[in-house]
Amino acid sequence: MSEVYNGGHYQYFTNKVCFDHLEVLNSLEVLGATEQAQILREALRMNPVTPETIARNVEEFIQGYQDTDLGRFDKAFYRCKTKIEDYLGAYLDRHESEFVQWIP
Repeated sequence: MSEVYNGGHYQYFTNKVCFDHLEVLNSLEVLGATEQAQILREALRMNPVTPETIARNVEEFIQGYQDTDLGRFDKAFYRCKTKIEDYLGAYLDRHESEFVQWIP
């Protein structure tokens, strides 16, 4: 979420090139963020970033960003009515006992 908010899907893919994106998709689904999951799923199909092609400096990052066609996914993500942080808050509210131990 923060990578996409900060620098778009290209930055997410660059900084999280070794992430298990299937796990991220599943997590979004569990949270209820199905719209964001669908956007990521589609962006993954066009993801140009691999460990072999990852930018090694700022110039390569800028060039890679300009060469990709991920902007439409960024725009769709930003337009989502409910933000991921809202889904996270709602999930915590529903499952608070799994995360917080209240000690009197």
